Amino acid sequence: MRPGNRRFVSRDVVISGVQDTSFLKEFYCGIQQMDDFIHDGLSLSVASNFCKLYQVSSGEETIAIFSLTFDALHLDLEDKEDLQAQDRIILNPHYEETFWSKRHYPALEISYLAVREDLRGSGIGAFLVEEIIQLAGRQDLAGCQFVTVEAMTHSSTDRDYTAVGFYSKMGFVPCEYPNPSKDTLRMFRPLYY
Repeated sequence: MRPGNRRFVSRDVVISGVQDTSFLKEFYCGIQQMDDFIHDGLSLSVASNFCKLYQVSSGEETIAIFSLTFDALHLDLEDKEDLQAQDRIILNPHYEETFWSKRHYPALEISYLAVREDLRGSGIGAFLVEEIIQLAGRQDLAGCQFVTVEAMTHSSTDRDYTAVGFYSKMGFVPCEYPNPSKDTLRMFRPLYY
């Protein structure tokens, strides 16, 4: 069974790239630290071309948001051995030696993902991660082998919140050891496996 097989099903979900971020002032995911960034910092990130923002709507309502940016993933020897042992990546046999000899790999980062507070737990997040995976595989602007994310390990205002378990269920694995002084954990998922 592939990760993220739980699907949010709705005929009227529309995902669209946006430049006008004024709708963010009315969007709440229910995690104070994330809501603070959505209302105060995300617009600046979009305006500064740090990321591309997407609005997920159902009818006239925004049900989720996410943003994407290009990234590079550094895999150390241990990460590569884990990927090879778990057979987690599909490669052309003629390219395998070249692939495994690289130090950095092209990736697309989910720089932000938030589901509206009253819809958390409904499967929308899993649906969106799978849509992003499909988008990363179809985009033709640059090469891409992985999707990355800085998964929140805890919130300064809600110590019980973590996104690591969610991304783990979606097939992402950590590419660093947890750091208690950092509130995120860098994780990745191969696009092709």
